Amino acid sequence: MALCLATLVSCAANQVPGSEDSATGSPTASPSAIAAPNSTIPPEVMATIQQQTASELGVPADALTLASANERQWSDACLGVAQANEMCAQMITPGYEITFDSPDGRVVVHTDRSGRSLRIADKP
Repeated sequence: MALCLATLVSCAANQVPGSEDSATGSPTASPSAIAAPNSTIPPEVMATIQQQTASELGVPADALTLASANERQWSDACLGVAQANEMCAQMITPGYEITFDSPDGRVVVHTDRSGRSLRIADKP
């Protein structure tokens, strides 16, 4: 029984993005993110995200203005922002896609649900 489950999980993890799910015939998700319904991000999580982003950019946290925030289901533990030659665990990772306006332009950040794991996806 465990072997059957492991085989099923392994096959599901190796599906090609944009292909069909053999069980349902439905299209599979794109590799970067699956949009989830908008929801309110807890203020303490948003504060963590803003502080970490500011630190990585080398600007004060109050220099970042929130432009948008959406829940996402990332397809990997790298939050859809893998670096060259980086191996990422293939697992659904709930989190957020946050866009800030900074003094230098727009910054897009991918995070996990806690806001502690953060990757800058796009910056000026």
